[in-house]
Amino acid sequence: MDLSKLVNDNGVYLYQDDNFNTINILLTFLSENGPKQEAINYLLCQYLLKSNKKYSKEKNEINRKIRELYSLEIYFSPQKIGDTNNIIMYLDMIAPEVVGEEYSGAVFEFLKNILLYPDFTDEEELENIKRTYLSSKANDLSNINKKSTKLFYQNTFLSEDDEYFTSTDLDYFSNIINSITLKDLEDAYNHIINESSFYRGLVFGKISLDEFKSFRKHIPYKTNKESINYSKKCEIIEGDKEISDKDTNESIIYVTYKINHLSNDMISLLNGIFNATNGLCYQILREKYGLVYSAGVNILCYRDAITFKAKIDKNNKQKTLDAIEEIISIVTDKVKLKPFLDYVKQYHKNDFNMISEKKSEMFDEIDDYIRGIGTGYDKYIERIDSYTEDDVIEYTRSLKRMNVFMYKGDKDE
Repeated sequence: MDLSKLVNDNGVYLYQDDNFNTINILLTFLSENGPKQEAINYLLCQYLLKSNKKYSKEKNEINRKIRELYSLEIYFSPQKIGDTNNIIMYLDMIAPEVVGEEYSGAVFEFLKNILLYPDFTDEEELENIKRTYLSSKANDLSNINKKSTKLFYQNTFLSEDDEYFTSTDLDYFSNIINSITLKDLEDAYNHIINESSFYRGLVFGKISLDEFKSFRKHIPYKTNKESINYSKKCEIIEGDKEISDKDTNESIIYVTYKINHLSNDMISLLNGIFNATNGLCYQILREKYGLVYSAGVNILCYRDAITFKAKIDKNNKQKTLDAIEEIISIVTDKVKLKPFLDYVKQYHKNDFNMISEKKSEMFDEIDDYIRGIGTGYDKYIERIDSYTEDDVIEYTRSLKRMNVFMYKGDKDE
């Protein structure tokens, strides 16, 4: 992958690649934060592909058009990265040379109509989307893993905009979601899906310059925005907490350490050392002591935190904490760390050499790069190879344990 091939057309980037018979398009629009705004954004993303002034709902013309266009994939999705709240539009289409020159123009016209001509008059459709959304929230709250994760965030971080993300109260969601009107969706659309809120775009794949120019005529958004600071305004709560649930026997422990600001390189290295197939979490927590059903490390870089998460027997809390401290001690021992660091470096080299054959990874890497949060692909292996055991040890020694949160299954046997 040669990032020098990137062409920047007023915030919409082009990367031509003939290795795949597809074209992928991503557009990102910035939104405000807030509980109701998050709910509105989700409903708006669903609604934009349901009701449109150009396509009859009675004739099911949107779905019929998608099928006519060789079942292209298109969706809108809310996206939170760090402290930002966005809406993305994603489209995956066949390369025009595979199916005919007129195909790309038809796709771009369809996308333009979807973006520019929503019809905010279908009350029945909005109510259907609300019911489906509330059902998904109810399912989330009945899932022990998802519920415990919400409670972990509640009890580990103080943040300005976590309320909607972390709530475990279905009535809370119901009150917000059911209060949203078509006028709310229309106002949000007018505020978000426009050039003033447009942030970045990416067009990737087997596409000619003429086809890209055609796309830009259909979708002429421009941006003058600088790269966004994604860091999150939150602090880690000190002190341990345990919440019991008498409806389950499952127990999940979260152990959170404060970290200094991490480079993308160090994230890659630590993630491999802890989480690889034969990484330290597996070797120590599962193989050596048999303490966990599953375990891993989440590096929450936008929150300056690293969290060990493990599904355990409720009686093994202290043994698990001791084992996690043993894991950290290994990462601060030069001799013991060396084979793990060598393995991770080789893994990243192998993966790097294969990335040009993996469309989704290339696409994600380029998208991160143009947002300013990428790995710095051009010098990546050179930098990864330069890290020593001492570099990793120095960083690991700075970790400070802040919080142990236990979701304890306490159901009577």
